[in-house]
Amino acid sequence: MNRLDSIEKLQIRDNIPEFQSGDSVRVHVRIQEGNKERLQVFEGVVIARKHGGIRETVTV
Repeated sequence: MNRLDSIEKLQIRDNIPEFQSGDSVRVHVRIQEGNKERLQVFEGVVIARKHGGIRETVTV
């Protein structure tokens, strides 16, 4: 295992719920505007998941 893989393994969370393409999800995004911060929530259907682990991307 190289150094980058070991660092990523330390940072990955294990409390993420299982989901797959076709599932309905609610996404909470933290947005920072200047010195203020807000939470924006949107819902949608998962249409794709790519890669895995800490580098995974999800298309909603």
